[in-house]
Amino acid sequence: MPLFHHNSPNHSLLLMPVRLGNERWSKNKVRILSCDAEGNLFTQLVGRSTYQRIRKETQQMEVFQYNYATIYWDTGASRSTPLLVKIGENEIWALDRILEHALRDATIPDVLRRYPKEIIKLGEIKHKELLIEKTRETHKTTSATSSKVLNRLPYYRKQDIEVSIPIYKVDYAFPLIILKQLPPAKNTPPSQQRLLVLD
Repeated sequence: MPLFHHNSPNHSLLLMPVRLGNERWSKNKVRILSCDAEGNLFTQLVGRSTYQRIRKETQQMEVFQYNYATIYWDTGASRSTPLLVKIGENEIWALDRILEHALRDATIPDVLRRYPKEIIKLGEIKHKELLIEKTRETHKTTSATSSKVLNRLPYYRKQDIEVSIPIYKVDYAFPLIILKQLPPAKNTPPSQQRLLVLD
């Protein structure tokens, strides 16, 4: 098998798992033959849990008979995540030729170099869609929680909201956060302080 580079760009197109020579994969890593947007081939180590996730998602794509490619997308702070993107017949044809040349010659012909860039660009669109979906889910959860809290407020008169916080002597569960020092009450001994705390 030809030798490939080991450098890893921000975003890459994953082609297939490979072993270099007699290499043994470490217990929690899998080496993947990959391609960057310029059509340069390299290998990279991917966590086994990530690889298993990719396999699970590809099986789902195959059940629905989608044509797909797997992008390894850098989300920032050196964290990458796999994205499966739907592709057309032209891209499937190109990926087959790219893999054939990669395994035989360790290089991609110039005529095929535009395809990795186009496929990786689909990863950008998919990543944006996932971020929007995640933001919606977070907003939906936050809105639902906020509305539940706000629905309870009519039970209290506005001036009573502050005093509805329980006042009791407690064995603190540490760590706790001291929010505010309160003025002493009529029955507070001089040797003690009143604190508003969050445990």
